[in-house]
Amino acid sequence: MRGLQKWLACGLIAQSAMAVGATHSHAQEFAENTSLRFVPRDADLYVGSYKQSQQWQAFVNGPVAKKFLSLPVVQENWKTFLSQWNERDGQMATARMVLENPNAKDAIEFMSKLASEESFFFIDKNLSAWLKVSGELNDEIRKLAEQPDAPPEETAKKLFKIWVSRIESVQIPTMVMGAKCDDEDLAMTKVDQLEALIQLGTQFNPETAPFGRFVKRVDDDRGSRLTVELSGKQIPWDTIPTNEGFDEETKAQLQKALASRTVALTIGTLDKYFIVAFSERSKDLLNLGKAESLASHPDLSPVRNAGSNPITSISYVSDAFAMANYEAQVKDLFTKNFAAVTMQLERIQSESPGIANILKDVRSDLAWLDTEMAKLIPPSKGATSYSFLTPKGWEQVTHTRTKNLLLDGTAALSGLNHVGGSPIVMVVTRVQKHPEHFELVKTIVSKGKKYLDQFVELELLEGDDQAKLRESKEALDKAWPLVVRLSNAWENSFAPSLDGESGLVLSYGNLAAKQWMQDMPPSDVPLPLPEIATITKVTDSEKLKEGFLEVFDVFDEVVALARETNPDAIPSDYRVPRPTEVASTVGEKYGYPIPEDCPVPKTMMPQALIHDGYLIISYSDVQTETLAKSTSLAVGKGVIDASKPLANASYVHFGKLFAMFRPWARYAFTQTIPDTDASLLDAPDPMLQEYTLTANDLLSLWSTVEALGEISSTTSIGSNGETVTRSVYTQAE
Repeated sequence: MRGLQKWLACGLIAQSAMAVGATHSHAQEFAENTSLRFVPRDADLYVGSYKQSQQWQAFVNGPVAKKFLSLPVVQENWKTFLSQWNERDGQMATARMVLENPNAKDAIEFMSKLASEESFFFIDKNLSAWLKVSGELNDEIRKLAEQPDAPPEETAKKLFKIWVSRIESVQIPTMVMGAKCDDEDLAMTKVDQLEALIQLGTQFNPETAPFGRFVKRVDDDRGSRLTVELSGKQIPWDTIPTNEGFDEETKAQLQKALASRTVALTIGTLDKYFIVAFSERSKDLLNLGKAESLASHPDLSPVRNAGSNPITSISYVSDAFAMANYEAQVKDLFTKNFAAVTMQLERIQSESPGIANILKDVRSDLAWLDTEMAKLIPPSKGATSYSFLTPKGWEQVTHTRTKNLLLDGTAALSGLNHVGGSPIVMVVTRVQKHPEHFELVKTIVSKGKKYLDQFVELELLEGDDQAKLRESKEALDKAWPLVVRLSNAWENSFAPSLDGESGLVLSYGNLAAKQWMQDMPPSDVPLPLPEIATITKVTDSEKLKEGFLEVFDVFDEVVALARETNPDAIPSDYRVPRPTEVASTVGEKYGYPIPEDCPVPKTMMPQALIHDGYLIISYSDVQTETLAKSTSLAVGKGVIDASKPLANASYVHFGKLFAMFRPWARYAFTQTIPDTDASLLDAPDPMLQEYTLTANDLLSLWSTVEALGEISSTTSIGSNGETVTRSVYTQAE
């Protein structure tokens, strides 16, 4: 028996090893046969699209395109187009002659070949270096702006010196855009034509002749390319004027810094790819494909683990680029954007010590706010995404490496059992609890009110403006206790009673009417109303109800304050209406019954129901009762698993969504267009008059989008905080 177990174990290990080996073999083959082989391992950005012809065929052979092409209006107008196209005279004949020109046909063939297989774009590691330098320069500009009484010309000279010092240490990013072209002869012909065009242009326009000297043709075993390489030595420095901010010394420093710097533009072929590249030196491109590629980077392991799936796209952002962008755009955001402004205002108001002191405190609080925000925003990291075709659609997986401090993916989303089983649209998510976020908001609001109070007391405005400002402050002072009560209601009642899980659901079929408003012309068929509901997981229903009661009491106080301002605006006995408790087969139900004279269905009213640990807010009786009951999810099969830990799950059936609105589209046409069989095209051009498009044709075109399928998506959180989002599109049956 032990021998059998041993053989079984060995067999399983061998099978696993073969599967892993096959996966890595497929990944290696993919990397070697795509543009990934050009991309350096430390690149900052890469986007690649593959199997483009196959993707197009999948769309053309899909239900949406088939439905569109089968419509009589499409077929009839296509026949009209072909008839005009084949005529000897007319605008179409002229267009046909242009497109059938050998050069045009050659260009179309070339473009179609470029679009049929693969296209890509990447930028090397120097992009993040440039972003970092950009951020540092902005910081230096801010610091110089904060220097009191600094002469503008001295500030300009300092900025030039800082800029020059940064230029010497940073290389121009290499940016390459390209597409696969197996027909090297055709691609080389395009390079020949471009070269001839440049030569012809320099002959007919002597002013461009100097530019022609910099254009060089490179032919080697990797392809044929045209390059334009410019250097700092070619700049006519003696013709560049100077001024107080840009004197001879500064110009000399800049000339020295740029003397050895070059920039190159390259167009042509490289290893069966037609490329357009921007780099420091044209010869840099010859290094592409020789060093270790991005395919071997650890952050591309999700792609390598995708197995034999037919990959159709990859996008990648490096951690270095994400962090450089964060430091340049997000870090110290408030200080960078507002501190210099407040300092300038402080100088302008130097004769007013009060406003100067306020602005000084504002700058201090901006720095404090940046410090607090830095605690809430984790260090930025990059992302890796890939997609592939499936027998019935496509799938995309995105790995975002920044630590997720917002979503909570530690448990299953029980709310998926309270979306009605088969919704048209649904989103269920769970967020982490961070009471410190609300504390920060409270502090920010309190500081804002403090500054408003101080500003009013300075009486900087005159006459009616100052009086209106003081009236506004007095009104805010009266309302402030109510703001505090709402804040306390959130902290003491709502926050402790909520789990963090919530959702949105859209369905239809329970509410329909031929007339939704008394002044609305009736429809000849029932018009369905989209039924939208929210679901919120509740841990303490009593605290939740206490919170709502407090909110209603606060609203009554708001009405009282409004009545003080204008006694005639609101009746003296008016009170914010409370929902009434209504009968329900499940849970506690509260609502606002709709008046009897309203033509809407009687099963409709704004309502809230608490049952089975969930608060459901809706306006459809049937939908509310359905969501209250636990129902197994019947959509998103194979993607959304209600039993597994998830941070988010969503689903949209686009076809059913458009089908729901079809009766409304038909109603709109019948109400606004007297004859739905009459042509809507009132074109003066005789050629266009041969085409036809009626309101009924538009409705038939509407049926095309009803053939759209569904997207199911899930988001999970890894042990290191990485966010993994999987989205699957499935064609309609």
